[in-house]
Amino acid sequence: MPRDYYIILGVSRNAELNKIKRAYRKAIKRFHPDLTRSGEDTEKFMEIKEAYDTLGNEEKRRKYDETLVRQRSVRDQRYRYIRNFPPGAGFATLNRYKEKCFLVKPLMRRLHEEGKLTGPSLELMKPFPEELLYDLVLDPYEVRNLAESSHPEHREALLRLRAALDTWMTETGDLGGLLEPPEIVVPFEKEMHDWFGTPDWYQAK
Repeated sequence: MPRDYYIILGVSRNAELNKIKRAYRKAIKRFHPDLTRSGEDTEKFMEIKEAYDTLGNEEKRRKYDETLVRQRSVRDQRYRYIRNFPPGAGFATLNRYKEKCFLVKPLMRRLHEEGKLTGPSLELMKPFPEELLYDLVLDPYEVRNLAESSHPEHREALLRLRAALDTWMTETGDLGGLLEPPEIVVPFEKEMHDWFGTPDWYQAK
């Protein structure tokens, strides 16, 4: 079975980058061969470096996690703006790890098939719209999307935060909107299948 980089670094799969960096620095100090002079520690040291090389890089980590849904977000004191990539992806999009380990995903899928979801839960099963805008004061749970609202204040917030995100993506060289070619994706899909399997509903497509 392939090595689990999250286990190697001792972090959760939803760990933020700064926590991954701290775990890496701590592990490197513990297993650095110049300090321990152990052959086993040298192997562990290389394993840690390999894990961080993937999890410390946003694009590599996303491929490793098999995450098709990509989101970019900015906010101010009142509003949060979210942009979703690629078109058609959403909560129900296949992620083998989450299908196996986050039981809410298969549960939501079953309830949806049985027609038992309503309101925000039902909306969650639809593909994400390209843009989302939430009023964090009146809608702290981010249920009502205001991106299509004609209210002047909502339109101003949408245009302003959209521009702020465009600027950030340009200045940082963000590649979130680009899809990798199949020859890059297929090996990662196989690895995730070997680890977690592929659900029947996806295989039947």
